[in-house]
Amino acid sequence: MPVKIHFCRSGGLVAAVIRIGTMSPFNHVAIEVDGIVYEALTRRGVIHRRADLFGGAWSRVETVAIAIPDADSCRLFLQDQLGKPYDWGGVFALPFRANWHNEDRWFCSELVAAALEAGGLNLGVSARRVTPRDLYPAANILASR
Repeated sequence: MPVKIHFCRSGGLVAAVIRIGTMSPFNHVAIEVDGIVYEALTRRGVIHRRADLFGGAWSRVETVAIAIPDADSCRLFLQDQLGKPYDWGGVFALPFRANWHNEDRWFCSELVAAALEAGGLNLGVSARRVTPRDLYPAANILASR
């Protein structure tokens, strides 16, 4: 079963700082499983919404569909993360490329990478040190298989 990875770009100062800090054209990543989009937002932490309600805040969205071996495990992992707060410590540690991850909180790209791993995919990058810049090529490689 395929999942969709949504790579997003928006305007504003914080979005620009994220893109510059991660050296990526994108400042947000979300994952869609069975028509539900899961994402980690700065003010709300990990949330989900129907796919038809996603996308309005972004000036650009590029979607990559990936076949995943175990969509149920991916979905269950994401459900278990709902309500967890945003990982500000991880965001501030990005420039240092340290192993910063705390499984009690998430930022967008680490949530997506961990969900893909829970679904049985090997990204070739660590979910504990992943940025949109790292995730984008990995997702495209997986999509081409």
